[in-house]
Amino acid sequence: MYPNTYVVNGILSGQCNSAVTRTRSCALRIELLLAAYFADESRIELFAQRWNIQLAGKDKKPQPLRNPLIDPDGPELGDDFLALCGDRNRRFVERLRAEEGAARQDEARRLHRGKHPRIGVLAIQGDYSAHAAALSETGAEPCEIRKPDQLSSLDGLILPGGESTTMLKFLEKRGFFEALEEFSKSNPVFGTCAGAILLAREVRNPAQRSLGILDAVVERNAYGRQIDSTILTAETELPGGPLEMVFIRAPRIASTGAGVRILARRDGDPVLVRQGSVMAATFHPELSTDRRVHRLFVQIVMGKIETGKQDR
Repeated sequence: MYPNTYVVNGILSGQCNSAVTRTRSCALRIELLLAAYFADESRIELFAQRWNIQLAGKDKKPQPLRNPLIDPDGPELGDDFLALCGDRNRRFVERLRAEEGAARQDEARRLHRGKHPRIGVLAIQGDYSAHAAALSETGAEPCEIRKPDQLSSLDGLILPGGESTTMLKFLEKRGFFEALEEFSKSNPVFGTCAGAILLAREVRNPAQRSLGILDAVVERNAYGRQIDSTILTAETELPGGPLEMVFIRAPRIASTGAGVRILARRDGDPVLVRQGSVMAATFHPELSTDRRVHRLFVQIVMGKIETGKQDR
């Protein structure tokens, strides 16, 4: 059983009334700190016996040993302790505590992101602010992405609608395309409309470069011009009944590979698909009040964080 080294009859409180008591307190404090630093329970109990100190927690539920030397919430290192340790050791302890504090903050952020993943939205074209709003409503932390070095802080990414040729030209100028290729190898990605085109294995009408991470053939502007845009309601495999779909100069998924799951169709053609941690929609779910599509993607991202798996 590990004793609670925080409560040792007030010795670690730093409230000492005489020089003798202060010296005795400091000696014990140093020994306790060093013992805790090396996580040696027997040494702590030996020191407690030596100084006739009753360790708290002996007749209570066992507790894990906490390290008061590096714990940012540990006992204050008063002047008497510092006088014995010297300035060099004081700086050493302060550095250890700063490192421990930073590690705790990182762990807190990790736990937060497990429930509220940080999902980027490529903010070049399209209604990326609507995607960000949808992500917020489904529990994620959205982030507008305009530079390739921002990708490293993300748990997932949405490629929104827009004009795929224009988007592609922007990405190719800044080395962004290669960064997206690397990011998509191990992180969830969701493409809508033009974003779905960028994900496809093959693009037609006309052909253009793509990331190739979705095993599908996509035809650009397959449903006509802007005037042919429409809002439809169709059945879906997502729980909750028919799904509203906003189509704006939408591409068409002409074919899919065996590993692609079709979640919704329009006139027999796939309009919402999933392949592992990759999703694509030929419509604009961000323009609807129905958040089921974004919620599914957030769940995929959270699952990826939880498992820590890198392979699709």
